[in-house]
Amino acid sequence: MYRLGIIDDDREFREHLRKLIESQASDFQIADFPDTESFLNAGSFDAAFVDIRLKDGSGIDGARRINAEQPGCRIVFCTGYPEFSPDVYSARHEYLVTKARLEEMLPLALLRIRATAPQPVPQRLAVARRGVVTLVPVEDIVYIERWSRTSTLFLKDGSTLSTSKKLDELHREIGSERFERCHVSYIIHLGKVEHVDPGSVLLVNGSRVPLSRAYARRFREAVARYIANHAAPAL
Repeated sequence: MYRLGIIDDDREFREHLRKLIESQASDFQIADFPDTESFLNAGSFDAAFVDIRLKDGSGIDGARRINAEQPGCRIVFCTGYPEFSPDVYSARHEYLVTKARLEEMLPLALLRIRATAPQPVPQRLAVARRGVVTLVPVEDIVYIERWSRTSTLFLKDGSTLSTSKKLDELHREIGSERFERCHVSYIIHLGKVEHVDPGSVLLVNGSRVPLSRAYARRFREAVARYIANHAAPAL
């Protein structure tokens, strides 16, 4: 499920666009906002439809804020003023639709979002062992360790599950947005990181796993990106 925001100061248009998207797609969870500030205060989003002209200022300026504060959010500009369209290139975006041709252009805009946004993380992972299949909530996984042809999932309740699946295969199944490799033998849930040291990572359950030099830079970048995309809104 993709989390999608609609930013437009016209309430009737927001409702119209919401209904259009809902009629064409079932994989979008939609919220709408009259301005950029309220959107940014509502948490992280996979994509946003942004009106170019807003009462509180330029939607293009708002899109640049979204680029900076939620770099993983895909922007689709929406406008009733085509003459302002060239200005959108000052902000990173995926597509532009005009309100006059909204129904015609919307399917391609949704397709672009799906093609460029990270794949939604599955809710549960199927782990098979000796003919028994266990469905594990992905958010319960703290880290995964590979040792002697066995991958062990360490869960937040302190229990473990083992499978013969390799780390690469497990990483593909659980998604790369929330999980990152820190070592040839370890994958960590980025939301469970407590502290990153030069050669190890401390997790919220008290476990400490190695951080190898080969993976250190990419892992630290993934942690920073995760924090930017999933930080709680200011109160």
